[in-house]
Amino acid sequence: MGALTDALAAAARSAGAVIATGHEAVRVDSDGKTAEVTYRTADGEGVAAARHVLVNASPHELATLMGDPAPEPAEGAQLKVNMLLTRLPRLRDDSVDPGRPSPAPSTSPRATGNWPPPTPRRPPGNSPPRRPRRSTATR
Repeated sequence: MGALTDALAAAARSAGAVIATGHEAVRVDSDGKTAEVTYRTADGEGVAAARHVLVNASPHELATLMGDPAPEPAEGAQLKVNMLLTRLPRLRDDSVDPGRPSPAPSTSPRATGNWPPPTPRRPPGNSPPRRPRRSTATR
């Protein structure tokens, strides 16, 4: 996990980012082109101006920081996975392009009532092959 964080930090610094720790973000303001982040430290509050702000927070916390109404909680579990990719993934669903933003909420499968997608059923007797168990015995 440290290698990923180090690679992200190095890429950010080489692009001109300043990484500051010990700062609590208390507000994010943006006009869509620039942003200001209000932060708090042990010494007081400050404001940092930026063209881009990367946020590692839930949609609920981000809405709170931006002064927007919080969205409805997501149904089910949420999982965060950090990955450093050399290319965008190839997805099984050809209708989804990982390089394009998600569809507007009014056209998303959940909003149109097409959620959850139907689960394909396997014909009887057509189960996937089982993987052999690994032996845990020691010699």
